[in-house]
Amino acid sequence: MTRRTGPSREVGGVKVYKRWSEWEENDTIEGIYEAKGHDATYDKPNYLIRLAYSEFTSGRKYKEGELFCMNSNGGLDLRMQDIQIGEYVRVTYTGRTPLPKGHKFAGKDSIQLLVEVIGDDAAPVDNSEDLDGI
Repeated sequence: MTRRTGPSREVGGVKVYKRWSEWEENDTIEGIYEAKGHDATYDKPNYLIRLAYSEFTSGRKYKEGELFCMNSNGGLDLRMQDIQIGEYVRVTYTGRTPLPKGHKFAGKDSIQLLVEVIGDDAAPVDNSEDLDGI
């Protein structure tokens, strides 16, 4: 058997991330949703995106092909549940909104994100009702 040659990509490997507190309005990442991980410290999911593009107001540069880890938050978890591993996604940070009275976390800020599946067969999903108060 001969050894294969040609293009390759790293599987797993070192992950990069940016704390949600460091994101600014319109910061964006794009890439292939590669895996759903698990943060054992907080017992929450995280989402691994193989970067194709990133743009951050701070000027921070991430390399194409890096594995970007997005830590869990309520809104992200809801939006990612209908996205399949292998789909090309764009995530744009749109700011924070205070949670209303009566909410479990009233008075705290909710991270607001626009999450899109990009591609020829991407069908729009309306989950706006699910996101009230998140």
